[in-house]
Amino acid sequence: MVDNERLTVSKKEFFVRVLAVLNTSYVAVCALLNMNGSLSILGLSSKILMIILSIVGVGVLLVYYVNNRKQMDRSVKTLVFTSIVAPIIWNIIIMVSFFVK
Repeated sequence: MVDNERLTVSKKEFFVRVLAVLNTSYVAVCALLNMNGSLSILGLSSKILMIILSIVGVGVLLVYYVNNRKQMDRSVKTLVFTSIVAPIIWNIIIMVSFFVK
């Protein structure tokens, strides 16, 4: 028989997990737009806003990762690391698309 213990998640950890999901959805949207060829149709202001929002999310996750890397378990470390690296790669792709037409 398994005890049904309540899972308690701190507000900070919940915020980080939500931010990781949002960064993952950003990567999925970028991939979908790129597959459809719609990434080049977006205006300059839309691309700049996408980059700024993802940089803010990556910055928050990076600060959390650096401050709490000793206490995190392996699955959360992988999630946070992937949520940091993948948007950076897409931001580079979007920035390159500014200059290559």
